[in-house]
Amino acid sequence: MIILKLAVIIIFILILIRLRIDLGLTLFSGSILAGLIMGMSLKEMGKSLISTSTNKDTLNLIGIILLVLILGKLLQSAGNLQNMVDSLNNIIPEPRIAMILPASIIGLLPMLGGALLSAPMVEEGSRGMNLSPEEKTFFNYWFRHIWEYCWPLYPGLIVAVTVVKIPIEKLIIIQFPFTILAIILGLIILFVRAPKIENRSRGRSNYLKNFVLLFKSLWPIILALVLIFAIKISMVLALGIVVVLTFILLKIGIKDRFKILIKSISLKIIFLLYSVMLFKKIILESNVFSSILNIVGTKGSAPIILLFFTPFVIAFLTGVNHAYVAVSFPILLPIFGIDKPDLVYVMFAYVSGFLGILLSPAHLCLILTLQYFKAELKKVYKILYLPVGIIGLTVFLVLLFSRIL
Repeated sequence: MIILKLAVIIIFILILIRLRIDLGLTLFSGSILAGLIMGMSLKEMGKSLISTSTNKDTLNLIGIILLVLILGKLLQSAGNLQNMVDSLNNIIPEPRIAMILPASIIGLLPMLGGALLSAPMVEEGSRGMNLSPEEKTFFNYWFRHIWEYCWPLYPGLIVAVTVVKIPIEKLIIIQFPFTILAIILGLIILFVRAPKIENRSRGRSNYLKNFVLLFKSLWPIILALVLIFAIKISMVLALGIVVVLTFILLKIGIKDRFKILIKSISLKIIFLLYSVMLFKKIILESNVFSSILNIVGTKGSAPIILLFFTPFVIAFLTGVNHAYVAVSFPILLPIFGIDKPDLVYVMFAYVSGFLGILLSPAHLCLILTLQYFKAELKKVYKILYLPVGIIGLTVFLVLLFSRIL
């Protein structure tokens, strides 16, 4: 019976997603439905609605995500992203590497449709290589997303560790090899498909000047990482310090700075994050966890099937990087383990969902890149299938060997 109830909740959420209802409203509606189906009284649901809004984890999550968004907008407005790309292009002597650097560097900051920002730079960098529109689309799209397995500024990673309640550095360490694998696979395809061409000088004579420019462009990100991982202060405080310093040092008028600040604050994002935590709370307060464990257990193929298909299907349907985490991770908590989460299971679910993101025809980065290069999705898929398949096989083998050992 509990599986039927859970299926109704998931199907309801998927229907709203397919109808393109706002994700925050979808999860909020799913939370209310879950509470009603699981037998919560109106008084209990009211308490959950209020307590979620004042919960420390909820406020911390909202603060971190908003600060990340603000930092991204400030750096974009200050020209830091363009300076990063220019300095690295001038430092790297290999034109093929220089071509994919814009996408990979811009990928360090979560930006909606960020692949469109790097597409013109990839276009310029590919001059003389005789690449097809589909190949340019792949390189821009693939290298834009190599960091999402482990980069601590990505909302999906932040939501995952908040829901599962594990230190972010633990998830970064276990998923970092997939970023390395993604880079290797991308480079293999790059060197196979893109011919070696003569080095095009881009001001490489003054390396010191370019390294200084690179550091000046990256200092906010470097400082944030030092504060979080070396000095060990909270992520929200570290990002707050960096945002304040960046805001003060931004070389534009004070009115323009506040305009950037206001534009960066999204009520939709705040409501979405609140809805994520509400969904988790209502699922936690129901008896769904013990029931799921009694039915599927923690061994055998059933939990593995759920760990793969739940995030993958949601990711493929939404194309939104943090949506599959927001919807699937609260449901998968009993399989992860509530008191002592299994990091390999968490990694498996996260990577499985991200593979769905990479293949999703609803993914904004893919849509925008296809339009920019006038490429055919079918032909891009022919390039995507192999590296996505290898990453999928790798994460399955890691899970398999972890269960054997």
